[in-house]
Amino acid sequence: MLRNKLVVLGLLSENPKHGYQIINDIKERSMDIWAKINIASIYNALISFEKKKFISVKIDRSGNMPKKKVYSITKTGIKELRGMVQRGLSLAEKGNNVVFLLAIGFMQNLSTKEACFSLKKRKQELEQILAVVESIHKKHDGIIPFNWIYIIKDALWHIRLDLKKIKELIKKLEIMKNWNEGGKP
Repeated sequence: MLRNKLVVLGLLSENPKHGYQIINDIKERSMDIWAKINIASIYNALISFEKKKFISVKIDRSGNMPKKKVYSITKTGIKELRGMVQRGLSLAEKGNNVVFLLAIGFMQNLSTKEACFSLKKRKQELEQILAVVESIHKKHDGIIPFNWIYIIKDALWHIRLDLKKIKELIKKLEIMKNWNEGGKP
């Protein structure tokens, strides 16, 4: 699942961690709840990423403690993560909202210019969708039952709200020259 992969690579981009730390980070940010990250699949993702060379593994043995695998993201993994973040920010497709929010959470892996470019693609796509839904509304208003008009109006409200939020995010990013200046848009 894309969201699980994005979360695992995104968290490892912050710093090396063992599996338990990844799970703790997910729970601390409530991603298991709002993003519906499947905790059980984290270890499967780690095994898959190790095979694909997205991550490397180092065995850590501290004192009498059991051995722990510490995972680090590789250059190949960073490249994969950057692609996932760009796709997550740019695609305004059905059911992509959680991936979009996760991509925002890990967009510091892109330059501010790349993040803005991806968000502007999403904005353009949403503007096209808005135009289509507005024409459907005009065509059917007064013709189809009110409950169906309500659904169309609800879609319009959500699209307009998404556009407003994306414009605000782009504006904040454009003020920044890079992530190291202010760190938080």
